[in-house]
Amino acid sequence: MGADVPGQHLQLLLDHQGALDHLPDGGCVINTASINGLRGNKSLIDYAASKGAVLALTYSLAQSFQDRGIRVNSVAPGPVWTPLIPSTFPAEKVEKFGQQVPMGRAAQPDEIAPSYVFFAAPQLSSYYSGEVLAPTGGETLPADPPEAKPVLTRWRTVTTPRTQATCGRPRSARTPRPAPESVAARHGWGWPGQPG
Repeated sequence: MGADVPGQHLQLLLDHQGALDHLPDGGCVINTASINGLRGNKSLIDYAASKGAVLALTYSLAQSFQDRGIRVNSVAPGPVWTPLIPSTFPAEKVEKFGQQVPMGRAAQPDEIAPSYVFFAAPQLSSYYSGEVLAPTGGETLPADPPEAKPVLTRWRTVTTPRTQATCGRPRSARTPRPAPESVAARHGWGWPGQPG
């Protein structure tokens, strides 16, 4: 991570403190985070960490500014087409940008804008503070990586060095109990190709 990331967060906090003098009671602050701050991203570690910090700042400021009735919320969008994408990504990544979300495409900025309007309008969001709207194209959290597959397992006894001795006799000397039949197996539920 770059040394400037903590400085950026300090600057964001100072900006909020400076804005507090100009915000009327009952005003609102809307931060911009990212889906990467909610779930992390192995390819964008510093970016994901900074956006996670924006979310923590949102939660903390919501508590801190509550005595003045100032609402603090955040929008954490998924992939969005902005000028930054084609100017910073290689062409092959630009071509596939946003295809990983269930809707199969990145959002246009005008599809994300209503989230900010919602938080800015007190008649719509007067009871919202410390909240995050995440327009992510159908991605849900926590999201499993695409290669993850659901697995049903049965109870089994696992012997480790820590569990060798229990009640004065080694665990291996106990009479083992048979593994209970899983609820899924009892009802015939499961996935095709799942063993017994």
